[in-house]
Amino acid sequence: MATVALFTVMMDRCRESSAGSDYALQSCLVVLSTLIATSLAGFSAAAFGYAAHYGLAAVLCGIGLLLLFVNKENVISFRARNA
Repeated sequence: MATVALFTVMMDRCRESSAGSDYALQSCLVVLSTLIATSLAGFSAAAFGYAAHYGLAAVLCGIGLLLLFVNKENVISFRARNA
């Protein structure tokens, strides 16, 4: 479900004049980011152990949620402008 939400936001962010290029670039960045993140996750789990690794993952998710909450008005206004 998170992938569906992410790709929907990516489509919303594409400019009408170059939607194909914008979407292709964004999806390429998603694939590269996934590759890098999974590699780093393997090293993190091996170096720090699973408990610390999952603790770090929880903290990073918390930071992401905090940023979303802080920027809630910007997200809502973007959606209203592009509806």
